Amino acid sequence: MIKLDVDPVKRVFFVKVSGMVSFDEAKGYVNDLEAKIKTVDPRQYSLIIDAREQKTVSPDTVQLLEKAMNLYSTTPFAKRYSVVLESIVAMSQIKRVGKGVDQFIMVTNLDDALKDI
Repeated sequence: MIKLDVDPVKRVFFVKVSGMVSFDEAKGYVNDLEAKIKTVDPRQYSLIIDAREQKTVSPDTVQLLEKAMNLYSTTPFAKRYSVVLESIVAMSQIKRVGKGVDQFIMVTNLDDALKDI
């Protein structure tokens, strides 16, 4: 499951990822992300990704996650946060796929990210 919420009051793009993400779900998410980024000035928003419960994904879905990671790193968000994944295997996959992962402030829980905004 991937859920994207945009909070205009806190100025946060909040992404919650859990379980196994299917190809179709990832495709819909990337389209939704692109559309929502166009509706705001991302320099005024922080991005928080909470994918602690994400499982590894199939090779065809990896391509879509690469596209999402590219959007995360090339969109000029004010700040970027990522909650460290529980699965070492899934975290390795994200690091391998994720160009620009070093642009993220790694936090151990959601509250740490929200306190810093």
